[in-house]
Amino acid sequence: MEASVAQATSVHYVAMSRTTSSEGDINLHFVASVGVSSGTLEATWSGYGQRGSFTIVAIGPMTYLKGDASSLATFFEAVPVANASTYAGRWISFTPRDAPYRSLRSGDLTVGSVATSLKFLPTGATTMARTIVITGRPLTRTSVPAGTVITATTTISRTTKRPISQSFDASGDGSTDRSSITFSQWDAALVPTAPGGSITWASVDAALSTTTSTSS
Repeated sequence: MEASVAQATSVHYVAMSRTTSSEGDINLHFVASVGVSSGTLEATWSGYGQRGSFTIVAIGPMTYLKGDASSLATFFEAVPVANASTYAGRWISFTPRDAPYRSLRSGDLTVGSVATSLKFLPTGATTMARTIVITGRPLTRTSVPAGTVITATTTISRTTKRPISQSFDASGDGSTDRSSITFSQWDAALVPTAPGGSITWASVDAALSTTTSTSS
């Protein structure tokens, strides 16, 4: 299955996740279309007593982010709350040299990253104590504590040998995680374009540093 996914040129997926713990619930919903070296992901989320939405576009080494104030300040913790409204709704571009870049690209934004997620997701009930990528929560890499019980069910197409859907349940260490993801439109034409009018993260970071220095 992993090989058939890695050989694909593109895929569309919809993922949902709910994590419940003593700190509260976190709900995530992703809709993405990804190719070999590019992809677009639209997300909505709720948790931490807030809710928000954001979009990530990856084209080659470049990454673009547009989110509301809650997403910029709370979900990504990229911009202080006091400054989040200034950059809400604006495209921000990131290069591999920018500090938030790795976090933004940790999600399933290419076919290769989808294949990796499927590779590390176990089938059946098992106990794990290693770091895995949790399919259905593309933006989060979680260290799974020893004793965590994981159950994953995958439906695979008889003809293409590629996954149609996958469900994931994990419980342990005082929390539960329930996720699901569906795949479609394998090898469909995908031509993402860079968002126009974006501002660079370097300029945002410089402005934030100036604001911080002035206020102090």
